[in-house]
Amino acid sequence: MKSSVLFRASLLALLFFVFVVNARSQGFTVHANDGTTTYFLHEKVDSIVFAAVDDSSIILTPGKAVDLGLSVKWASYNVGATAPEEYGELYSWGELKKKDDYGDENTYQYYNNQTGGYMNIGSSISDTQYDVASVQWGGKWRIPILSEMDELRKECIWQWVTYKGINGVLVTGINGNCIFLSAAGDCNGKEVDFRGSIGAYWSGTLNDRYSYNSYCLCFDSSSWYLSNAGRRRSGLSIRPVTD
Repeated sequence: MKSSVLFRASLLALLFFVFVVNARSQGFTVHANDGTTTYFLHEKVDSIVFAAVDDSSIILTPGKAVDLGLSVKWASYNVGATAPEEYGELYSWGELKKKDDYGDENTYQYYNNQTGGYMNIGSSISDTQYDVASVQWGGKWRIPILSEMDELRKECIWQWVTYKGINGVLVTGINGNCIFLSAAGDCNGKEVDFRGSIGAYWSGTLNDRYSYNSYCLCFDSSSWYLSNAGRRRSGLSIRPVTD
């Protein structure tokens, strides 16, 4: 509470300084991440307060398949979960079961300890025998490919929120429907790291230069991006898609 009061006071002081120094400035403009802008006259502003998003303001589309207005529908929760706010399980790329240890190369099913290299199970595992979403959920469910993750990142509005006590991102599609991706962390050993601080979700697409890495979608409270450096043995989340 004390830090937020100090922040508010500092922000107001900064705004006042700007208004005094620049006599032509009569207000300020707020640029929202949905592309809209709003202009405020400074004499009309009493205070500026930043607040966390209330759970009650988040309306998620019922059901497991959510149409975000994109090329595919996205599941409303992770593999291993039963609700959007649940973390679900973490999986190595191409494996179908959770493990107790993700840190030892020899625990990865597709590592060849004789050659010291990773086995080739394809440049894309989406909708194959190595796809945990397809195997566990059946039907047309599968792990998303890189282009589908990139579409989600580019075409939707992303907002870091706390939903039912769980940190993550609210992803709002071009049609207004939403999904929640929990910050489930990742695992590179026997313990989950950064749970509540980051999210890391596998794509089904292999790094075309380094066969020990695959593409994944990562985010924290301030950024969301695609990475080609997901170590295949690492434990990451899976959010399925369907046609």
